[in-house]
Amino acid sequence: MKKFTIFFLFFILSINNNAQILNKDDGMVNLGMGMGAYYGNGNGFKIDVPPIYGSYEYMIDDNISVGGFMAYMHASYNLSSIYDPYKISWNYSYFNISALGNYHFYNTDKLNAYGGLKLGYTNITANYGSNDSEVNQILNDYDSESSGILFGFQIGGRYFFTESLAFNMELGYGIALLKGGLTFKF
Repeated sequence: MKKFTIFFLFFILSINNNAQILNKDDGMVNLGMGMGAYYGNGNGFKIDVPPIYGSYEYMIDDNISVGGFMAYMHASYNLSSIYDPYKISWNYSYFNISALGNYHFYNTDKLNAYGGLKLGYTNITANYGSNDSEVNQILNDYDSESSGILFGFQIGGRYFFTESLAFNMELGYGIALLKGGLTFKF
């Protein structure tokens, strides 16, 4: 009985290894949109361009991928009321670029689940304006650009409809709390 159990476990593990959707040397392009943006949230903010992202991953072995990530969004805030004759507005742009690494802890013929880290750069640009030229001149001094290190994490999954096309969903820190889109495997 003990020999049969060892043989059965070996057989099951070998079937799972052969049925992986992602293998060493596979590449993936991920494209999608985010929800729950970290930037530009709050009362009065309007997201003009929702968080959009793209990434590339390369499987360096059957469980580890490395690649790059880019994301962009634009938000604005307009302050205009009967008490504010100057109609002041703010425009914010956010751009992230980073390297990423994922560990694929579940990898079958249809499903892939992973977790990983991002390390890169984020750039925030803020522009202020008004319908009054004197106020505009003052506000131009506040136009700014801010940048810094982006350290993010993610946990996500993919469901493959075909061998080369999947729906992906990711939760983590980057440009948005929740991201979803398509994965193209090649």
